[in-house]
Amino acid sequence: MAALAQINPKSSCGADGMNFQVLRAAVENFREATLKLFNRVYANSRTPRAWSVADWLAIPKSSAPSVRNVITNQRGISIGGAYGKLFEATVANKIKAAGSLYSSLSPFQGGFMEGRSTIDNYIMLIESLSLRKAKRLSTRVFLIDVEKAFDTVHILLLCYKLCKRRINIHIVHIINCLLTNMQRSAKFGDFRSALRAILLGVAQGSITGPLLYIIFIDDILDFFVSRGHSIDVPYARLILVGFLFADDITLLADYADNQSLLSDLALYALSWRFVLSFSKSIGVDFNNNLLVTHERSSAPLRRFFP
Repeated sequence: MAALAQINPKSSCGADGMNFQVLRAAVENFREATLKLFNRVYANSRTPRAWSVADWLAIPKSSAPSVRNVITNQRGISIGGAYGKLFEATVANKIKAAGSLYSSLSPFQGGFMEGRSTIDNYIMLIESLSLRKAKRLSTRVFLIDVEKAFDTVHILLLCYKLCKRRINIHIVHIINCLLTNMQRSAKFGDFRSALRAILLGVAQGSITGPLLYIIFIDDILDFFVSRGHSIDVPYARLILVGFLFADDITLLADYADNQSLLSDLALYALSWRFVLSFSKSIGVDFNNNLLVTHERSSAPLRRFFP
């Protein structure tokens, strides 16, 4: 089964205690039964509740001893059961195959994309600023962080965006079922908490999570273009409004347009129900003399809002 290739052989066991080697043996020995089960799930557009249950593990963002155990330094990773992971892999394959998904996503999305990288976007950003500098054009760059990006995706709004992309309605129902039935128990060592229902979000650590997130956020740059925001990149004959670095957003503006751009950013965030992290977002000025950031021109995003 091709979906097995998408599961990390070294991934941790979920609540079912089944590791990759056991899963592979189960699929090889019960291939027909597995296919029959998955086909029945697709036909009914409903998944077993157990496939939405996962352990929640806290992984330190920084391994520095001084902050390793600080709660704000932890990133929650969901470790689901083996058969749930395998089924998610088949769902991800069907989404990717629908209308050549990757080719239809924004060319300025660099995260979680096969054949693309956030490094590509970084290079394009630096080159764009350099070309504007050569024409003595100043640029304000907004580095936007979405607060708890994966954990705050609105499930029904995500399903709406999947439907707009003409994803098969059975797949949309299955994704809705997987997400609305999510339950998590926190695991630390041998301790496991009681299960709690999760009402929002796509799971970090899941196979479909990154794919669903980039679909959810993909239209943001088109939204800004439709609102009349963009900058000209001389010589390259390119009109830009920004770049997407997985769950981080970079927006570009002329000085005169920055307030209108941020007002529309607030409108987009309100419309799609996510929260901007002001403490982690900044505005940086690149003037037409030096391609460097002056400390005085880098400030929390909040100061640019009325």
